Amino acid sequence: MELKIGSRILCALHSLMLWRLPTPTDAIAFAAWEADALGSWCSRCGVSLRCSATGADGACAECRGRQFAYHAVTRLGSYHDPLDVWVRMIKSRGWKAMAEHLGMMLAARAPPVDIVVPVPMHRIRREVRGIDHAGELARAIAVALDVPVCYALTQKLAARQMGASRTARLLNTQRFQLSRAASSLAGARIALVDDVRTTGSTLQSAAAQLRDVGVARIEALVVAVRDPVPEEEDL
Repeated sequence: MELKIGSRILCALHSLMLWRLPTPTDAIAFAAWEADALGSWCSRCGVSLRCSATGADGACAECRGRQFAYHAVTRLGSYHDPLDVWVRMIKSRGWKAMAEHLGMMLAARAPPVDIVVPVPMHRIRREVRGIDHAGELARAIAVALDVPVCYALTQKLAARQMGASRTARLLNTQRFQLSRAASSLAGARIALVDDVRTTGSTLQSAAAQLRDVGVARIEALVVAVRDPVPEEEDL
């Protein structure tokens, strides 16, 4: 029953969006959506704890034994409807108002940071899409926290991550390089911002570059985390 109700809500929301993008407040109220409760996900990798309980070391089964270049993950929810729809609409329809709203929600639960750094997209893709989704999120977070945004990373033009297999994502680790602005990050606490964490490879690659300039701590802030589905891991 919950699935059928959720599908009807999603269909209605799609119909509304095809006509006119609603305000973020209206969309959230229409979907009756709330951000996940604090502490309901693994702070190391962001996976829902209902999917993978943590051990004594604080790591869940998904990330146990793995080392991350970032220190912790803060999220709003799992990557499923309606949050996945909103993320895709930010990219495909240039829904800046929703990016700003979700960024402000992330800022409200973010740990103390000194500088916000967006995960960059290649300039060609940015021009084609007409929006830098992570940049929009980062700017909203920075305004809410009253800290600066630093465009410390640039992205190399490579294969698209969306739709790539888990294995391909994990192997695609050399995607970013430091910009001249990165020299100002030494000793700072960084909020590294992206829209979705799937395998963690994008955040890992970006954070690894930032560590090279001597940042003190890297907090990953993402709108959504795609929880693992074991039987479909490499689809």
